This record gives sequence, C-alpha cells and structure tokens, in this order.
Amino acid sequence: MRTCAAQGMRTLVDALAPAADVLASGGSIGAAAEACLAGAEQTKGMQASAGRSSYVPDEVLGEIPDPGAMAVAFCMQAISKAFGADA
Repeated sequence: MRTCAAQGMRTLVDALAPAADVLASGGSIGAAAEACLAGAEQTKGMQASAGRSSYVPDEVLGEIPDPGAMAVAFCMQAISKAFGADA
C-alpha cells in the first residue's frame, strides 16, 4: 500500500492504525474493532491534511468524523461480528 497519509491527518489511517496495533499485540478482533471505532471518532475536529476531506473547509467539517475512517470502523465491526466477537 502506498499513501502519504499518517495518523493525525484525518483519514482512514486514524481508524486502521489503532486496530492494527491491537491485532499486532495479540488482541482480539473485537478489541481491534473497538479501537478502530475509537480512532475514527477521534477524527472529529481534526484538521484534514490528506484525503478527500482536505478539500473541505474546516468550518464545514466541524464535529463530523472522517467518512473514510467511519467506513473502515463499520467494516471492522462487521468482520468482528462475522467471527463471533462481541464488538
């Protein structure tokens, strides 16, 4: 995967990185889904410096989480449920 996005840039990486950290440390898929959603929620109020949100004025973004981050979080929750986790 090639991207210039990093955590804190208001992209789906803000959701994926915490989930990857949980999985890399041996955590469950349920815990990874929770971390993913928490990371996505943390994009509220962030200034977008990469991704599609970077084209939208900050005052419009306000307290709306990054759509890509939320989409990844919802997918991670679905995967978790498919594997029978509680998240």
